[in-house]
Amino acid sequence: MSRAVRTLPFALAMALLAGCTFHEIDTFPKWCEQIKGIDLEKKYSPGGLFSVLVNEEAVRDDFVKFLNSLYSENVPNRTLRMVWREGTTLHVVNLSTVMIRDRAKIISEFKKRISRYNQNHFVDKGGPCLYGTIAVLFDNLTIHSMVTDQRGSKWTDTPTVLSTRL
Repeated sequence: MSRAVRTLPFALAMALLAGCTFHEIDTFPKWCEQIKGIDLEKKYSPGGLFSVLVNEEAVRDDFVKFLNSLYSENVPNRTLRMVWREGTTLHVVNLSTVMIRDRAKIISEFKKRISRYNQNHFVDKGGPCLYGTIAVLFDNLTIHSMVTDQRGSKWTDTPTVLSTRL
């Protein structure tokens, strides 16, 4: 086989790749652009072929870091973490644990907003990003409602597991 024939596939592949633009979605803000319907090709491609790669593990990790920071602002210096994940299960400490809020109301609000996202009935700006991320990238949301005795020495965790699927 001649050298020209052997290098032809490589040359063709390189010519195709030269006109390609790859955009990796590996952070929560980049994921929000995608989920809100922003035209990523228009925003990031100088022309030619355009491809989007979603690194779901990285987005999940970044989302957990973002949400934990957001939740922790509500309860400064009270706990090390409010949000974490185990695989595709998102865990959230119910804010009723550390604030005077109705536990059932918070759980109901999560359930309602995830359902709204799945049915495309969102009206508020932050909803698609926050609840859309939960609905698309996580299989379950576990809300940990913790209750203490009157002395504050014995804690009981009452987890509520919500499926993020319809």
